[in-house]
Amino acid sequence: MPGRHELLRAARPDGRVLVLSLNFPADSDSDLEFRAAHERADGSGAEQAGLVRLPGSAVAFLLERLKGEVAQSPSRDPESVLVEGVTALISREDPDLWTICHTITAWCDRAGASHELVAVDHAGKIRRLSRKHFFLWNSGAAAGGRVSTLAVRFRPGHAADQSGLIFGEEYRSVDDPDYEYTTSMGYSSLAGLAALLRDKAGLPAAEDPDPEDIFIAAVAALVTRDELGAGLGQAGSRDRLAAWCAEAGIAHLTGGTHRRETLLVDTAPVDGYSLELTLTLWAPYRHILFVESRMPVDGSSDGFQFEIKASHDSVEPLVTHLESRLGASPTPLGIDLDDRLVACLAAMVDRGELGRGLRPGESRDRVAGWYAELGLPS
Repeated sequence: MPGRHELLRAARPDGRVLVLSLNFPADSDSDLEFRAAHERADGSGAEQAGLVRLPGSAVAFLLERLKGEVAQSPSRDPESVLVEGVTALISREDPDLWTICHTITAWCDRAGASHELVAVDHAGKIRRLSRKHFFLWNSGAAAGGRVSTLAVRFRPGHAADQSGLIFGEEYRSVDDPDYEYTTSMGYSSLAGLAALLRDKAGLPAAEDPDPEDIFIAAVAALVTRDELGAGLGQAGSRDRLAAWCAEAGIAHLTGGTHRRETLLVDTAPVDGYSLELTLTLWAPYRHILFVESRMPVDGSSDGFQFEIKASHDSVEPLVTHLESRLGASPTPLGIDLDDRLVACLAAMVDRGELGRGLRPGESRDRVAGWYAELGLPS
């Protein structure tokens, strides 16, 4: 059912009317468009509007996002399901134009659907606020591991503050913490970087002068050639793009979001101290950090901690070593290495090789001992 469908019309305290509509394209090659607008109460038009656009082919992604929110069956056309589901979800949100727009872009992010957010002023002038494009969406996890993505976000309003272009690898799942590795820079650097990647990809000079489109086409070609992508390992694509930026003298920042797993919390006092064991996968520097913390249960002091830090490159040999000690992998072998490391350390806690009953610092020392056995730096 191509065409525009009004999902919400709500009066606001300031006298304006919030209108949310969903426009279905005639075919999957055209854009699906959400439109949230503050319209004048006299019906003379919109004072401002926000549009979220995504490929018509992304309907399947959004239907996946709506599972459990609305009944779905093969006999119902996807457009009807989407209208009903979005209407139900939006009715729970604060009826504000930008709250709704950002909610919809968050759904797209979660579903891996490329999209853009634009603002329209009272004169109809359009200004792009952000655009996110997904190059890869690997569920890699037939055996239960994380989904891995490769994506770029453009923010034209951030010319020089290191958040105008964010290129990232993200590792995500429903139940566990998401984390990512990123290379970012000001939007003013985009044109130079797009031209650099176009040349590396061997693409001809583009007729389309939009540097965002040039960047997307070049990265897609480099992924196809395996110069970027999952084959480089965790942080490999982030680091390769950063190296290319450095070669070309393009100012950039490497970073990301770390993942912190709690392996043990024991609040039963031993000599007046509680015990906590954690593992942090530190994205900006590709480090892993194992920490044994001892805190006074009476709060009389700051406590103390023992830690060991190592390169993320040590994860694979350490996992192999621990699985050998355990006699078997505690997880399916197809699962992500980081998850296997967490599972191995948790199993060591359960077996008493780490954690309870050990002297202060001994858990850290045992991890250091495993590194020493493998000849790995720590």
